[in-house]
Amino acid sequence: MIFVCVVIYLWGRFSSIYASLKEYSQQPSFGTFLAGFVTIMAFSRLMGRGSFWQAVMGDSYMRLVKNIVEEGIETLGYTLILISAIELVLACRRRQTLAKTEHS
Repeated sequence: MIFVCVVIYLWGRFSSIYASLKEYSQQPSFGTFLAGFVTIMAFSRLMGRGSFWQAVMGDSYMRLVKNIVEEGIETLGYTLILISAIELVLACRRRQTLAKTEHS
């Protein structure tokens, strides 16, 4: 339902969205965002697999250890995304300040 609402809202705005995403991909904060996204979507899922931990730990497998590692990696990923958002806000404010001083 949410996806449908988002698509309806964005309908007809794809060219401006593409331009914005293209510009964002050239910002330094995009690399940090991408690192956080990959950390959450790939590493967190891989480290959260019980079969992996059972193979590594054998008979001493403890679900608590798996949960701690998985949640720690997710927290790292979300922290990287937060840092990228803060970097982007600061870059936008810097650009806005420069634009104001050039027009003055």
